Amino acid sequence: MSSTERDTLHLRDMTSHSLINDTPSSLPAAPRRKPVPGKGFQKTRRGCFICKRRRVKCSEHRPECQGCRRMRSPCVYPAVVLPDPRTVPSAPTVKVCLDHLRFFHHFLAEAYPPHPYGASTVWQDVAALSHQYDFLASSILALAAQHLTVTNKADYSMQALNLRISAIKGLNDALSQPCNTAADADARCAAIIALTFQSTYMPDGLMEFLAMIRGWMLIATTLVTGHETSIFRHFTRASWVGSMERYIEEQHETKYDMPTEDFLASLGIVQPLLQGKAELEYLSSLVKLAVLSKTSPRDALLEIVFYYASTNKMTDKDHASFTAPSNYGAQVLLAHFLKFCWVIVMGASWECVCFIARALGAKDQQQAAYVTVSTLLFLLAPIWINAFIYMIVARLVHFAIPQRRVAGISAQWLAKIFVIFDVMCFIIQAAGGGMLASDDPDKSKLGQHTYMVGIGIQLGCVVVFLVIHSLFYRELCLNARIGRSETRTRWIKPLCWVVYIVLILIVVRVVFRLVEFGGGANSDNVVLRHEEFQLYLDALPMFLALVMLNVVHPGKVLKGPGSNFPSAKVKWWHGRSVAFETLELSSTSRSG
Repeated sequence: MSSTERDTLHLRDMTSHSLINDTPSSLPAAPRRKPVPGKGFQKTRRGCFICKRRRVKCSEHRPECQGCRRMRSPCVYPAVVLPDPRTVPSAPTVKVCLDHLRFFHHFLAEAYPPHPYGASTVWQDVAALSHQYDFLASSILALAAQHLTVTNKADYSMQALNLRISAIKGLNDALSQPCNTAADADARCAAIIALTFQSTYMPDGLMEFLAMIRGWMLIATTLVTGHETSIFRHFTRASWVGSMERYIEEQHETKYDMPTEDFLASLGIVQPLLQGKAELEYLSSLVKLAVLSKTSPRDALLEIVFYYASTNKMTDKDHASFTAPSNYGAQVLLAHFLKFCWVIVMGASWECVCFIARALGAKDQQQAAYVTVSTLLFLLAPIWINAFIYMIVARLVHFAIPQRRVAGISAQWLAKIFVIFDVMCFIIQAAGGGMLASDDPDKSKLGQHTYMVGIGIQLGCVVVFLVIHSLFYRELCLNARIGRSETRTRWIKPLCWVVYIVLILIVVRVVFRLVEFGGGANSDNVVLRHEEFQLYLDALPMFLALVMLNVVHPGKVLKGPGSNFPSAKVKWWHGRSVAFETLELSSTSRSG
């Protein structure tokens, strides 16, 4: 090794030694801090009791933590406390039913109770009050839903029934509590009024109506009268009469005398069927109303509502007996309030009296009066049933067809034309039947021919009406398929088929009478010598027609607005009522 290499190695050793001496490790080291117990980890509230007492972190292993396992100590954890669900805030749930909003709007616009006239502002106050009472809100929504159903806009019958049940339950609960304010009484009264008017739109709601109007009287006389600030304090008889008198005038037209006389005659036929005191008093009220209508239709109109409410004066026992389903006499009396149902009542009553007279004549054959009465009623009673069918179909056309016409004939003229022909048949057959009972052979033969002319006209009318009814049924089915149907009740098609069957039964009866009288009034006529022909081909078809018209009653379809023909007088009253209310509202807004 040369001297130069030795000098280089010596320099490297000196440089390395100087670098080592200059590093931080050559400086004096700082003293280490002692560990503090409990520091260096986060505290826990779910550790076991042993680790908490030792102040060490628990591994929280279950069923035994690592520290207790190492020290072989019993590991006990504190009990888990669940939070109280009542203290846990939850997001509020808002349930909005759009149908209810529609019902509420419809109540304010159209479905509020129409009587007394000019009381729309009262029902606006009731609508504002309903936000404080659930049963009141349910009742007005139920009324609106039922009104929407019968006005053929939609089928809300299930919603109406559910709301009605809820309203009745809530009203019963409210009636068990005292009324502390006038608002409490108003809410109860408004609810029962809404439920009462809803029952008038319900199918088979007559018994519901009688029960609700009785409850209306009870609430109005015990709750509302005790508060001078009640919004119903003016719902009295005097105010109702006053509201009606503004729109009607005194007038008397002789064209209503004949229906009134028929009404009284029908009541006279029903009277022997009545037994209870309540039925007889109700009959007396109807007779007074009919007699009053002959002298003053205005006074009769003002009194009719109070005769509707005459059941309120009955005792609980009499009311239960009067409204019992088995009390057929009371049901016939109540049917007299239906404007055109008295026609079928007359037909059924004449058939009944006919066979009563025939039974009496069989026991006392010397009395010719029994034979005359039974023969006349037997021949003429089916004409009432025929007229009833004409009136049903005409009202169905007005009720279910948007154009209110069929075969180019309006519904009102359809009823008038065929009822006029039916009256002609009635007069001709009555004249012929009267001459048939004569002892003079020539007069009896003339009566036979006269009666056959009336029967022939009736047969022609029935055949033509069958064609018109077929056109109506075709139009009804077409509107149902394209969604233009004015009604969605499930009873309208069964009623149409019942009309078909009844018309066919009437044709069978008319053809039988033509064959009977065509054979002549002599001993060779087999039909006259055997009573079975009359029973099976005349009495039985009419009996079946009456049964079917009761099973599928027109009242199941023809209910609510549009079920009857509006007269010109009613339209005039309605126009004046709307104009009067508009004038009152505008005057109030100007004065305010």
